[in-house]
Amino acid sequence: MTRRTKEPAVRRQEFADTAAALFEKKGYENTSVDDIVGRMRVAKGLFYYYFDSKEELLDLIIDDLIAENVAVFEKEASRTDLDVMAKFRAVMTAAAAVRARSRTLTLFVHRPSNRHLHADIEARAVKLMLPSLTALVEQGVREGVFDTEYPEETALSFFAVSSILGHEVYQKPDEEFFRRRVEAALCIVERLLGAKPGTFDFYKKQVIGGPQLKKWLRQISVSGGKKGGRKKRGGGRKGPA
Repeated sequence: MTRRTKEPAVRRQEFADTAAALFEKKGYENTSVDDIVGRMRVAKGLFYYYFDSKEELLDLIIDDLIAENVAVFEKEASRTDLDVMAKFRAVMTAAAAVRARSRTLTLFVHRPSNRHLHADIEARAVKLMLPSLTALVEQGVREGVFDTEYPEETALSFFAVSSILGHEVYQKPDEEFFRRRVEAALCIVERLLGAKPGTFDFYKKQVIGGPQLKKWLRQISVSGGKKGGRKKRGGGRKGPA
């Protein structure tokens, strides 16, 4: 029987999907290349045919997560049947669902030792999502919900506030601190957008009042006690297998 050869992109995605599932279950550091090839039932040499290291495979997984977030954002932002706040609810809820599915990896990325990785991810994501968020701000201005003369700059500031204060809550697993940072971020965002106080209260209720908050804070506490970061990014060998 002739052996079927898979396209390189298909095989690389199989490695990424398998590794992502293992990272969520066991953690990044606790998942070895042997675990990955064992789950896939392939030779270890095949892994190194496509990737130089586990770190390079992580890069591919992160690229997939960024692409998923961007796709969700663009899909909801481009809808013509929703007002601006309905779009914000849809976008923020969908983004939270993506983070929930990759909770272990998200915690890993937000460790102090991986700050460089987090900054790289944020920079790439913002560049891709800025046009859609700018369009949302412009829609909000037209609808009278927002009041700003600088839609693009306001959108960029929105990302900055969300990134800085959001990253902080991963560093300190304290419920009072978390509530204060979320409330502060929403207050600042409302002022940036020129929105009425309470416009984003739906998100405050969803995040702070959610039943998973204490569990999530415990996970941060456990993750924060682990050591280790990532090695430098590197290229990989790509070819058929």
